[in-house]
Amino acid sequence: MTTRDGDPDDDLVGSLLRRSDGPVVVRPLRAPAARGGPPFAGILAATLVVVVVAGVAGVALNARRHDVAGAPSPSGAAIQTSPSGANLAAQAGRGFVVNLGGHGIGIRTEADATPYFQVTSRTLLSYAVSPDGKLAYWQTGPDDALPHALHVYDPATRTDRTVLTLTDERGGSSGFMVWSTDGGGLAIGTSDSGSAFEGQRAPSRPTVATWSLLDLASGTRRKISTISGAWVMPVSWDRQTDIATATEYGRDGPGTPTRLFYVWNPQRAVGKATQFVLPAAIEPFTARADSEAKYVAATESLQCAPSLCQSVWIWPATDPTTASARRIAGHSLGAPAFRPGTTDLFARMAPLCCTAPPTTELPAIVELGPPGSSALRTVYTYSPGDANFFFRSDGGAIVVNNGDLNNRKGITVVDPTTGTTILLPVDRDGVQDVQGSIGPGPIRSTRSPAPSTPTNSVGCGSAPSSPAMRVCPSSGPVGSTVTLEGWGCAPPNSAADFVFVSDGPPYTGAFGGFAPYAPASDGDGHFVARFRIPSLIGDLHGQGGGLTTPGTYRLLTKPPACSADFTVTASPAQAPVTGTGQWIARTTADVAQNAPTDPFIADLLRGGKMLATPVFVPALMPGSYDEWLLSVLDPISHQTVSTVALPIFPGGTTRGQANAVVGPAYVAIAPVDAAQRASMSTDPVIGLELVWAVVDPSQGGRASEVQPFYVATRRSGTQFYVFDNSYPVAANTVHPSR
Repeated sequence: MTTRDGDPDDDLVGSLLRRSDGPVVVRPLRAPAARGGPPFAGILAATLVVVVVAGVAGVALNARRHDVAGAPSPSGAAIQTSPSGANLAAQAGRGFVVNLGGHGIGIRTEADATPYFQVTSRTLLSYAVSPDGKLAYWQTGPDDALPHALHVYDPATRTDRTVLTLTDERGGSSGFMVWSTDGGGLAIGTSDSGSAFEGQRAPSRPTVATWSLLDLASGTRRKISTISGAWVMPVSWDRQTDIATATEYGRDGPGTPTRLFYVWNPQRAVGKATQFVLPAAIEPFTARADSEAKYVAATESLQCAPSLCQSVWIWPATDPTTASARRIAGHSLGAPAFRPGTTDLFARMAPLCCTAPPTTELPAIVELGPPGSSALRTVYTYSPGDANFFFRSDGGAIVVNNGDLNNRKGITVVDPTTGTTILLPVDRDGVQDVQGSIGPGPIRSTRSPAPSTPTNSVGCGSAPSSPAMRVCPSSGPVGSTVTLEGWGCAPPNSAADFVFVSDGPPYTGAFGGFAPYAPASDGDGHFVARFRIPSLIGDLHGQGGGLTTPGTYRLLTKPPACSADFTVTASPAQAPVTGTGQWIARTTADVAQNAPTDPFIADLLRGGKMLATPVFVPALMPGSYDEWLLSVLDPISHQTVSTVALPIFPGGTTRGQANAVVGPAYVAIAPVDAAQRASMSTDPVIGLELVWAVVDPSQGGRASEVQPFYVATRRSGTQFYVFDNSYPVAANTVHPSR
């Protein structure tokens, strides 16, 4: 059914959604709420630069909103694969960037080894190729002398233009840069004129290094941050969200690793870049982002007896604190590279040297899969020697710059799927060093918040006359998984907010409601959402709430354009409050009032400690109790010092003694971050629920009663688990113990 504009239901929906947005747990370095007000009624965005965690944990009663404005809009990308190897041959319109013997760089075609464009200046380490095949580079004077001019060369038209000239700053050899994901801009690093990266005065670290975003259409340059004592190395820039990332080089001397990573995210910290401390020191020149700037990978060098080795670290671009390492026993793993248009990661793997007995295993290029995957597939093996590799610009092939002990080069093109290879021509002397591919990128669809529905996607049938909304199934017991589909029921390209509610006749369910996770609608206001019927619902304007009892409820959009009815047919059997020390815990108000009187909880609150707003967390596994998650807060800093999980017994009671589980301070990632991690451009998340289960770390992430995690459902119906310290893990690969 549909509802009229100006319907009083708008206030009802708005009240549930506003409460859904209320933060309940604060990460460190968040400002505490003023004394005397509701706990954490307001949270100030941190502008301090040193951050180890960010975001709020969740919302009362498991409500989940998707902040469309705060998350990157997905983009679609199709990879031009070559399953038969037929596309491996030299392709017109594609070429290679080549090293001109240390004197600059050039561009050659794939078919002809002779460079048709050359730049003779210090730009070997500071150039970038755009998604559509343009080359950005610096033109400098002799020995890196000023002025430094930033150029963009277009191989398709063989034209060159200057886009920025520096007269009192240095770009050149240390003007590291990266193109924006859409090819419309450049993120660049510059340094003061007294610095020197190469040349007679090198190394001379910068007093001021500047991180800038340059829009090529307008020529506008925004200086977003500065650091001192090191050079800025941009890693990614998504112009649509204006989120950019960077690392640094040289703080502790030439060739030294770094643990610092910077994120420019105006939606989190207005006017400030945030400095993160990585869990390991990375080699800054190896830091790479995927095509959509969702993830970053880099190499760590470490001691692996009896020799040095490398491992690969991967993290979400906006949250480096959750970085995790990929290591292969007995091997060194380095040179990570994302396949263009995907988040599939490839790397170079070699057995450790000096083993006894000596190994006969050859080094190889291997596929590691997307972040969070434990996949390992050998794609191509090669003889010992230099074997740098990179992807063809469209992602359809791997290009291997082979070498031998005599330093003679060859160019091998490898099919990433089959391992089929062909050879491409090199220069007459066989010493040409190809550095990267240049040419058109993966075929990309128009960016939009909600891509077209996959053919295997969930839904409730064909589209009726708009506006309309359907729920399927239309009835079921508590715990049922429900799909909601709306046509013309939500503002186009925005969060499709809706609530599950019973607010009196003709609805006969328990008085109250909750707001599930809101997916994005498409340009026509169409959306699909998936959620579970919870055992508890929230109150309405301070009335009702508690156990979800059998009866009719309605699903209502915001604004109240559409509604659909759902009948709860059964709920868990209620038991009387008979156990010693049990108390009512059906609503957040019940828990806030009764928990401090529980002797077990009271002992945890000694010294003036307080409780944050309780969070309802359903159990993932059948037979386990749902729970209330309580954060115990320091009275001065309002930071979480410990976490308590209280089981909810049948009938909505609980007890601390002998039943509570206590753990260290725990703060979940924000729902929008969880959804962003689990979404794919062609298969976005339509359902998100915070749950608890006991999961061993070997299963892909640590979880327990006091360490809940998200279940993310994509539009295709595929489910992933998003653990707080990890990446999305396919649900069918994880086996919780309870």
